[in-house]
Amino acid sequence: MKKILYLLLCVSLAGMNHSCTDDFDNTNKNPNKIYDARPEYIFPGVVYKSMNAQSRMNYRLLTVFSHYINNWVEQKDTEDMSGYFEDLYVRSLKDLRMLEEEYVGKEGFENVGNILMTWKAYMYYYMVSSWGGIPMSEATPPKVPIQPGYKYDNEEDIYATILEILDRAVETFDTNGDQLVNDPLFRDSNGRSDIAKWRKFANSLRLNIALTIQNMDRALAETHIRKALTGGNENYLIASVDDIAGFRYGTDINTDASFYYRDFLNQMDAGTNTNWTVYPAMGHNFFLYMKSYNDPRLSKFVEPAEGDQMAIINNDTLTCVNPIDPNLRDSVIVRYGLPFVPRRGGKIEPAGWIVGTDPTSPTGERYRSPYSDIVIGRNECFVNRDYIKADAEVVLLNWTEVCFMKAEVAIKFPGIVSGSAQQYYEEGIRTSMKQYGVSDPEITAYMELPGVKWDTNGDGCWEYCHFYKADIKGKGGDANHLEQIYKQWYITDFFNGHAGWTLERRTRAVNFPPHFYNGSVSTEGSNGICDYMQERLLYPVDEQIYNTAAYHQATLNLQTKSTAPNPARGGDNFFTLLQIATQQPDGGDLSKWMSGEIIYDGEFIRNWYSKTMEEVLEATGGTSEDDLTNLVRYELMSVRSTYDPETGTLYVYDPETGTYVPKDQESI
Repeated sequence: MKKILYLLLCVSLAGMNHSCTDDFDNTNKNPNKIYDARPEYIFPGVVYKSMNAQSRMNYRLLTVFSHYINNWVEQKDTEDMSGYFEDLYVRSLKDLRMLEEEYVGKEGFENVGNILMTWKAYMYYYMVSSWGGIPMSEATPPKVPIQPGYKYDNEEDIYATILEILDRAVETFDTNGDQLVNDPLFRDSNGRSDIAKWRKFANSLRLNIALTIQNMDRALAETHIRKALTGGNENYLIASVDDIAGFRYGTDINTDASFYYRDFLNQMDAGTNTNWTVYPAMGHNFFLYMKSYNDPRLSKFVEPAEGDQMAIINNDTLTCVNPIDPNLRDSVIVRYGLPFVPRRGGKIEPAGWIVGTDPTSPTGERYRSPYSDIVIGRNECFVNRDYIKADAEVVLLNWTEVCFMKAEVAIKFPGIVSGSAQQYYEEGIRTSMKQYGVSDPEITAYMELPGVKWDTNGDGCWEYCHFYKADIKGKGGDANHLEQIYKQWYITDFFNGHAGWTLERRTRAVNFPPHFYNGSVSTEGSNGICDYMQERLLYPVDEQIYNTAAYHQATLNLQTKSTAPNPARGGDNFFTLLQIATQQPDGGDLSKWMSGEIIYDGEFIRNWYSKTMEEVLEATGGTSEDDLTNLVRYELMSVRSTYDPETGTLYVYDPETGTYVPKDQESI
């Protein structure tokens, strides 16, 4: 934002002319007429602008912080966060605050008031969990044209207020009461508010926030966990695949299309933007879990590449029947097309690291990056268009997340829920799969895999620099069961950067390695080589100038209450843990990542279809090697060796006899 002070003037002006506050669902209104501040005129625009603000943050920041996506974002503190603050406070909350003043607590508008306050709670949860302390109690005061200063409320007070708001809403929503006309989120067949869904959203959100604040205030967390799940409120939870709490954009690029479509996708469709680096693509580290456990959601999360758009992997190894002697097998070097290639981030060789010598190399060569053997087409695991199309749906909360919430509660707060952690965990996986249209046989096969199956360990793929392994340690008690729950929860939240980022900060279940910089680093407090993901966003630069005392008090509160204070940038930095967070790996100590030996590993991409020709044909639907040429751009490069599969004896071709003979009785 330019200045939050301007926000206050905007609020005053909004009271004089409301027709300019929103474009969403206003098609049939006279643009030259001044309308009353009716919620059906204003609230749809509030929600639309709120979702655009969050979509912008999601695309440019939060999906990267959560490791779902890799794009051009570099961790630096020279970027002014004012624009994001302005999107939320000026373009969204000012009108919501005006509606709150007009309708909350007014007779005949009880449900409308609860709807407005529930959305306010959601917005402030999104902001406090992103920045830490923020202006709330003195932000956007009604009917005040200017205010010389406004305080930043601390994290504890904001969360307590949010939970009080949701508690009141859940208790007082009345399914027989008033409704909002043209509800932008939860509407019945007549377009009016579905109050039952609003109550479910409010209670499910309350449960999610209560779990989020466990590290900050366990007593307050447990109080609201119990309130959300007992006393009849357990009936007010999202509880079906179709019962998603979400927002659906429209298709008119001038009024209601998604941020993603308006920002870049429509230009790419029109051919005016051919820079595919701006198209969000699944990050390498997240991809490891997709590949390691043959996750059928991969083709739902990202677009599979086909034909000429498939990347080519060179120098992979398969085995096949020898064409002359069917009792022998050939080990062959091949190349073929890949439907998925994750986008890597950072340097191939991070500063301070050296590439190790490959012990399997007969000539003592150094390890070779698997990305060196991939000819990437226009197909870097690009996010499915359903996430970014004009009328994309943004999921706020769904049944899957509620299942995992209840699974966590079953372990950490025994006796509150009636089912077992295993029951809710398995239900969460099935629900996620159903949400994405995965078939029952695929679901069954996935849930039997080690690491996915309850109380089992899974052996995952290595990250390509050998820095990280996508294991799932699920066997051996509550701590490991929680790892299974959190990792499946994290997976199902794909492309919801705020959800994944917040879950990881409070649990550290995934513990990805740090981000290594591509170039010069403009981040005060960084070691210049690598950093763990950002823990929070920075306050706007203008706040230091125009709200100086409150800004300094906010940074002091941040540092005083954090379990990992950091003095960089006067305390307003990326690295200070919020109160909801638990400690980073090794307490945030990055010393082991400053140097070392890289052992490149291509496990995540090698033998994509299988290790044998027979299995490759089965996986691709081909009947011969000729079929593979068209199906996956297959090409035989060379024969590396021929061997007896029973004994391992190597054979060589004898041109005089036209047969294969043992090669010095060597064994492979």
